[in-house]
Amino acid sequence: MGRVVVTATTSHRRAMRTIAGALTDRGHEVELITGLEPPTGRALVDQHRRLCRLLAESDKPTVVVGDVAFQGTLPLSYGAPGPKPAALILVGTEPYSLSSIDTAPAGLGLPPGPHGRRPRAQPPRLRVRADALGGVQAEFVEAMRSVGVTHDPLPFVLDAPVLAADRFLQLSVEELSYRAATRLRTCASSARCRPSTSRTRW
Repeated sequence: MGRVVVTATTSHRRAMRTIAGALTDRGHEVELITGLEPPTGRALVDQHRRLCRLLAESDKPTVVVGDVAFQGTLPLSYGAPGPKPAALILVGTEPYSLSSIDTAPAGLGLPPGPHGRRPRAQPPRLRVRADALGGVQAEFVEAMRSVGVTHDPLPFVLDAPVLAADRFLQLSVEELSYRAATRLRTCASSARCRPSTSRTRW
């Protein structure tokens, strides 16, 4: 069986420990590391350095299964130097945040339009990013550059984990999720965004 590193922030540790336990029961060699929160530039740098040290301890191919809020997994997917995992699987332990023209920006609590139609009075996404999360985005970019990230431009901080992962698993049920029929290329301006060939539902 393989080597797996599971990452978790403190508030999502229970969910990620359940996943780690299931992987252990299947015979995998599992190591769990936790990180500081709320997610800040300083926390990202600390988490990234700890993850790199752990990855460097073994020559075995290692899969990282990460809590989406543990941002220390992101630099290696965006060009930072250091040991690379065989795969990065991120777990959506909080509401799905990838930008979409079918829903209002994440965190505003605005529902979609009637019968799943796009909201008529959706605030412009770029304005919301600048006004509400501009400082967070700037801190995210600064932290990523400080650990050697070369990818340019970097995606929006709430989109970056989904776009970085080789696989992204959202912990939710369909009845609690908004539906979106848009292609991923409408979600963020990043070379990592690839258009879907079919309707996407979440």
